[in-house]
Amino acid sequence: MHRFSSPGEAQSFIAQEVDRPVSPGSQTIKPGVTLSTFPIDMGEGRFTNSYDISFDARDNPLDIVAFDSLTSVPDFLVSPEAQQYSVASGGGFFFLADRASASPRQLALNLSISRGSLRSLPVADRESVISGHAGLEARTLVALGALVLNGHALDWSGSLTDYDTEVKVYGNGNAVISHQENPITGSERVLNETSRYTPPISHDDYMDVGFIGRGGNDFIGVGGSSAGGVDIFAHDFVIRCPQRYLKGNSSLQIDTVGGIALSRLEGGAFSAGPSLNIADFINHPVNHDASLGSHPPFIETFLARTALYKTEDNLTHIRLFDGRPGSPLFPGVTPNEAVAHILSEGEFEWGCFLDPGQTAKLGVNYEGRLASYGSRHYMRWPNTTDPNYLWVPDIGRPVANVLAL
Repeated sequence: MHRFSSPGEAQSFIAQEVDRPVSPGSQTIKPGVTLSTFPIDMGEGRFTNSYDISFDARDNPLDIVAFDSLTSVPDFLVSPEAQQYSVASGGGFFFLADRASASPRQLALNLSISRGSLRSLPVADRESVISGHAGLEARTLVALGALVLNGHALDWSGSLTDYDTEVKVYGNGNAVISHQENPITGSERVLNETSRYTPPISHDDYMDVGFIGRGGNDFIGVGGSSAGGVDIFAHDFVIRCPQRYLKGNSSLQIDTVGGIALSRLEGGAFSAGPSLNIADFINHPVNHDASLGSHPPFIETFLARTALYKTEDNLTHIRLFDGRPGSPLFPGVTPNEAVAHILSEGEFEWGCFLDPGQTAKLGVNYEGRLASYGSRHYMRWPNTTDPNYLWVPDIGRPVANVLAL
């Protein structure tokens, strides 16, 4: 670790250490799992470093693990719960704010299923990564499904959709984050505090109830209001429905999410970035997702980006195109550049982007020797216990969930 007294001093040092082409190479992490590294000349004096984990998911299944508190990829790999894993990658989008009165109970935004337990529901249609008994895939899931509330079978839909259902769901995806100027850091993410509460109810016979998970797809109601204003952050999600279906300590089971039967899903899932095969990244709805802030993540801008995809040879790839923010030489890639390089190596059956930017990180445990790749520019800002800028290249940004192999 290196400490610096100013961000300028830190960035000058980090640029010299990080803005370097990686050495080409390939190594076996364990039987059937390979890491390939090589630089890519992007033209106009730019380059990116590519890190590609490839494996057959039929022989090496991929788990989705969500956390109760933000945890970095390397820290997860050395934790007691990760002893069976050799590889981990940052997963989906998560709640991230520099100024907020609180964080939501569930940090992974929209859909989050970890080790067979549903943690949060999507409020908008999104591409999702799904891992379970049917294998691994990425596809669009609508924020629509079926549930049983106190013995009543009902349809539900996300509060940011127009689906006509008796039950509407509010979750962490309703948070509104804006990027605002900060004289020290340049910008900061600020929560619109009203967005952590459900809006007023206009129907006299409706009610909002917050639910907390009990494992699997079972939830218990722990508070409600006939006026709205229920704290979304204090619950895994909140439902709005006719009062006739409710009672004290309501019991809820979520049966399906976007056509997925949760009773048969033993693995996990999370809301992800755009599919790799769309024609127009700029107009993708994720660029207007208020829970991610006011800086669109999938316009034609340079960022470190991770893609998950399956090629026609039955290999699954976790592919990281690395970069450092603000670097004239090593700034990352645009979405279209990443897809073009993937297609230059062959067709893919399915694929999507994961959370880009400083979340893009890979960790590998080589039988007790930990190595991390990507986002090596990551720096911790001063806090109440340390007045310095701290360069932590091997740790990186803490995340809400990981893909673990």
